[in-house]
Amino acid sequence: MNKTLQKIQQSRPDLSDYLYHFTKGSKASETLWKIIGDEKILDPLNRGVICFTEAPIYQMLDMFKIFEGYKEPMYAPFGIAIPKWKLYSLGARPVIYGPQSELSLFPDDLKWRYEPIEKKHDFSWLREWRINTSEVSFQLDDIFIVTKIIHDGLGITHSPDVIIDGDWADGQWWDQSFVAWDREIKSISLDTIVESAISDSTKLLFEIEKQSKEIMDGKSNH
Repeated sequence: MNKTLQKIQQSRPDLSDYLYHFTKGSKASETLWKIIGDEKILDPLNRGVICFTEAPIYQMLDMFKIFEGYKEPMYAPFGIAIPKWKLYSLGARPVIYGPQSELSLFPDDLKWRYEPIEKKHDFSWLREWRINTSEVSFQLDDIFIVTKIIHDGLGITHSPDVIIDGDWADGQWWDQSFVAWDREIKSISLDTIVESAISDSTKLLFEIEKQSKEIMDGKSNH
């Protein structure tokens, strides 16, 4: 990448190095935990595609506030972020928006990328990407998860490590135990984005890379 292009990209907070897949409905968190447990995203509606958004997470806070008013939201603040170029290498492509009348101009093997857009049917704000497959597998080291608040993901991003210690006192051994939570999966929560004023990709990547080091340090200590 030449330096001018790199500078342009760094000056655009609306650009993202990741594509996000969000779960939906009242059981959005349970769906995300299953995705993480299976290490794959499925196409439950059998549409033939799996969808992502290119919009950066730190620019979607107001969208999630709007969806809070719905019992079965279109998107909930629970999702998974996968590097854009990893998904691109698997066949993910940006959606092509256009009028319904132009769909027939596309060959059948490209129609999965097409999304009709009209004045009263405009989802271009999603900045959607799709991959023409029934499932997308991933490695936990490559991804991070998104939750509403930091504690939402604690049970899946961290594993408990019970530490037992003690000491002799008054001629008797007194033991004590406590639980240390070791990070295993990188994550970002909406409240962390607000509290840490994460407003561009540089700040987001700094947080994610800090967690990567935390995971590596944790593995080396066991």
